Amino acid sequence: GGRTLYLVDRGGRFVLYYAHLDRYHSRSKEGARVAPGDVIGYVGSTGNAPPDLPHLHFQLMRIAPGARWWDGPPVNPHPYLARPGQAR
Repeated sequence: GGRTLYLVDRGGRFVLYYAHLDRYHSRSKEGARVAPGDVIGYVGSTGNAPPDLPHLHFQLMRIAPGARWWDGPPVNPHPYLARPGQAR
């Protein structure tokens, strides 16, 4: 994934994974709080991504009891990202 970021929600239920970033925002530091709309990084083509095809990999994972935080089961993010009133 090249340059990556992992974020954990406040309740410790989910991990959000962002990969292939070109660079991190200056405020992206371990332990930093992130709010909706905050810039955390910039789309790139690091890692095994084609150099002429910048893109972002995003994954939402549930933190499973006793599992490693980066190895949880994937979750469809759409119900959590859709605006109220949108079809889910």
